[in-house]
Amino acid sequence: MGSDEMEDIRTSMDNLLMMKTLHDAGYNVKNMGMWISSYQFNIYTGGKDLFCDCLARIFGDCIFNEVTSDRYRYFTLTCQTEDISIISSMFDPMWLNKILNPYKIQYCDFGSGELIMKIENDSIIFEIHESIYYYGQFLQKILQLAQTIDQLLVLAMPVYWKEQKKNDKLPS
Repeated sequence: MGSDEMEDIRTSMDNLLMMKTLHDAGYNVKNMGMWISSYQFNIYTGGKDLFCDCLARIFGDCIFNEVTSDRYRYFTLTCQTEDISIISSMFDPMWLNKILNPYKIQYCDFGSGELIMKIENDSIIFEIHESIYYYGQFLQKILQLAQTIDQLLVLAMPVYWKEQKKNDKLPS
């Protein structure tokens, strides 16, 4: 077995791990496309495409953007969600930063790649630096981030709805 075949198996298994992780977290993984990767038969789904699909299932729409500078290349995934603007308006920024800090940067176990998370306005921006071939480990941490955001929303919603009603933004 050659190195290409071994890489196909590793990538396919990581893709399967991402789908299983998402499924185990309660998300629908039907119609997510091909998880098998094979250079020999020109079926290369690469982890990046499936990773983008997984983020879209978790946060809603995600916009992919590749950034290239003179010396560096990385890509970003921007996930816009109203949840971020709600928790940002309801909690002290320093406290919120402390809660979300464990998710800010993740390093790849299989190379020099890293995932950096930023929150801006109503979006979560994930920057992926260096070549990352296995995304399953990042998906697990992102699911933990999504659970933390959900917990913060549970805390924020009573106050949020009260303010919306007070400002006549909701019907009585």
